[in-house]
Amino acid sequence: MTTYTQRKTETDLLIVEVKVGWTKDRRVLAQSATPYVFGEVLAANAVGSLVQLAPAATDGTQTAVAILLEDVNATAADKPGTVVARGAVIDPAELVWPAGITAPQIAAALADLDKHMIITRAVGIL
Repeated sequence: MTTYTQRKTETDLLIVEVKVGWTKDRRVLAQSATPYVFGEVLAANAVGSLVQLAPAATDGTQTAVAILLEDVNATAADKPGTVVARGAVIDPAELVWPAGITAPQIAAALADLDKHMIITRAVGIL
């Protein structure tokens, strides 16, 4: 028997959307060596494109600003993607963090997201 694994959808991540048409944005994801994945925590680079969060950086890419709502392959060029940009309650179990991120770095990134009114709550705890 074939096993089917259902893809994640925004309802897996987005518990509460403050206002349809306001919470989500279509943004440019900068070209990257690796594809972007659903639930990935993103930062903004110097030109305003979104990139993978880099917690040890000092160029602004250590500051979380959005969460990706779809897989995006930007390995060949910049590509658009849909993100949670503001005003949302997110399931923290669905967030994708960079390899090697520490607990204090996660706490800092969650505090950064909170500044954009993106908060985390475990499912069932509202």
